[in-house]
Amino acid sequence: MIFCFLTLAANAYLLYSLHAKADRILWEAHQIQNDVNNQLNSMYTQISRQKEQITELKEYVEKSQSLFHETRADMKFRDGKLYVTAEAIPKSQSEGQKVIAGIQAGDRVYESFLDDDGRAVLEVDVSSSLQPYFKIINGDETVTEYTDKIPPAAQMEVSISSEWDGTDQLQIILDSQAEEAAGSSFGEGTFILVKTGEIHPKPGTGYGGGSFSASASLEGEAPDLPEEVPEGIRIPANRVSQGDFAIYQGDFSEYAQKKDGSQYQVYFTAETDGGLTYLTYPNPAVEFSFYEGGTSRSTSGSRMYPVFDLQKD
Repeated sequence: MIFCFLTLAANAYLLYSLHAKADRILWEAHQIQNDVNNQLNSMYTQISRQKEQITELKEYVEKSQSLFHETRADMKFRDGKLYVTAEAIPKSQSEGQKVIAGIQAGDRVYESFLDDDGRAVLEVDVSSSLQPYFKIINGDETVTEYTDKIPPAAQMEVSISSEWDGTDQLQIILDSQAEEAAGSSFGEGTFILVKTGEIHPKPGTGYGGGSFSASASLEGEAPDLPEEVPEGIRIPANRVSQGDFAIYQGDFSEYAQKKDGSQYQVYFTAETDGGLTYLTYPNPAVEFSFYEGGTSRSTSGSRMYPVFDLQKD
């Protein structure tokens, strides 16, 4: 009896010791993990600072080597043309010196002398990319300096959001910054439906076999300019103004009632008072499918870009 009791006690002590040792090992592992995370965070911070320092150094070197104290090129669209306002202040000036602002658009070149205020406005045909430059002319000597490219799509992009109001009413929402980016007010709008396939519910579930994610990333560089509006079924988008927001509404009840499982991408296009057509691009505004037993719909943020009648570069 005493032997059994001692054996049980020894086993209990051994089990307690093992649990204590396991807890200690877990605690030490947790501490090691914390130390590793702290070291990684410190490394990431140092790398980020080094990148910032490299960027600042690069900017400093470029500025110190530049022929100008300051250069600037802003773009606006009007009446089917791009108007670039170029400004420059040379570091050194001499008698008879002249400065030319230029834009290279594909194989076309546009130039104009700066006025007494160091400013020039160039009328440029639409192109997917504009390369500004400045020339300093002193007698027979000409020196040229190029500045950062201007991508018209990125300069004129408009961010939108979408939401479903009820089951079958779609809304596209533009804020006041949209019209500022486009350079004029938005007027008539249209939804364009492009059929992409069908969704078949899983047997006995009434649930669709697919889901959508129509959101275009709002980070990164703008895509190439869209050159045409996609073909598809057109549904009027009625504009409703609410404060600083322009809201476009579309009625999709016909498709909600069909419930045929057809899968659609919905693009949104709108006209501006300045004569531009904007389009959600490269991704649609939303996607949807109505079928027996359910629906599958996306809501998202997206981007709109102008659809230029591009000439060949």
